[in-house]
Amino acid sequence: MACERIRDATITSIATTTTTTTTTTTRPAFPNELVYLFVKPFLKARASFRLMVNRLLWALLVALAVAVLVVVAVKLRPLLTPEPVLLAVPDPDCDLRAGPCTGRFAGGGEVTLDLEPRGIPPARPLVLRVLIHDLVVSAVALDLTGTDMDMGYNRRILEADGPGRFRGEGMLPVCVRTRMTWEARVLLTTPTGLLAAPFRFATSTANTLVR
Repeated sequence: MACERIRDATITSIATTTTTTTTTTTRPAFPNELVYLFVKPFLKARASFRLMVNRLLWALLVALAVAVLVVVAVKLRPLLTPEPVLLAVPDPDCDLRAGPCTGRFAGGGEVTLDLEPRGIPPARPLVLRVLIHDLVVSAVALDLTGTDMDMGYNRRILEADGPGRFRGEGMLPVCVRTRMTWEARVLLTTPTGLLAAPFRFATSTANTLVR
């Protein structure tokens, strides 16, 4: 009898365990998995939305920084390019691409500008030479600017190369236009103020002189 009771208890225990295991194994994971499957697309969409917002914020910050730099450059430009007290009158028949040109001041004195190589090709190193007559000058600079398109700040400080002679190096930026008109403005710092001698010339994509 004792053995039968132990056997019955063991069988009952095994049956209960099997039933519990079967119940635990076959029971569907509800509702957690179903809820996750339902909200999973929304979670991915939220992550994508956050990434898009972050990128948009960075783009706005970059645009704001560029705008601030542009405003600062516009405000500081008059300090970088002060107005001259006197302008020289260049020879209208002189072609700076073909050789040196001279400008004369109404109060006396003249300045001669020479750019090499001849033709003044864009995107190539240029030798800048300035010759001063009958003027007391402490510093000489040359601005290379586009007359009908803003090509940015392009100023070169020239070094003394003998009495009344100044020399430097520069370059014309590349322009998308087939024909471009430039102004080479010699800036002279004198005891009476800033003097300027503007010389205009044209370049074209063809390596020929443009009158």
